[in-house]
Amino acid sequence: MSALANISTPRLHIRPFGSDEAGDLRRLTDHPAITGPIDFLSSPFDDDAAVALIARNGEEECFLGLWDGDDLVGCVGVHLRAGERIEIGYWIDAARHGRGYASEGVAAVLHALQGAHPDRRIVAECRPANLASWRLLHKLGFRDTGEAGDRIGRALLMLA
Repeated sequence: MSALANISTPRLHIRPFGSDEAGDLRRLTDHPAITGPIDFLSSPFDDDAAVALIARNGEEECFLGLWDGDDLVGCVGVHLRAGERIEIGYWIDAARHGRGYASEGVAAVLHALQGAHPDRRIVAECRPANLASWRLLHKLGFRDTGEAGDRIGRALLMLA
C-alpha cells in the first residue's frame, strides 16, 4: 500500500490516517448517513472505533483521509482481496455531499492503484438503490458484473 502514501489533486491531499488523527476520523464518520450503510462501522462511531480502524492500516488494507487543506472531507478504503482483486469503498462528510470530493478523491486513488497494481482487478460493492454512489462508480469507469456482492443487498462492480 506504499503507493498510496501521498497522493495530491488540485484540491485534495490524500494519505493514510495517522494514529493521531482518530478524532478527525471519528468526527467525519460518526453520522447515521455514513455508519448506517457501511456494515463494518459501529454506530455511534467513537474514538475507540476510529483508533481500531486506523490500526487496520497495513499491507492488506488501508484507510486514506481526503484532506482539503486542514479539513478532513472524506475517506477511501482500499482492501486487497483474494483472486487478485482490490476492493475500494469511500464515504464523504455528509455536509459536503455534491461538491465533487468523492469523484476527485476516488479517481486519484484509482489512478495510483492502477499504476502500482496493473495486474489486479479493482472492484467495488454498491447498493443499486444508492443512486449517487452508483452513478459515481459508473462515471469513474466501473461496470456492473451482474454478480451479487459479498454483502447483502449489494452488487459487484468492476473497473473496466
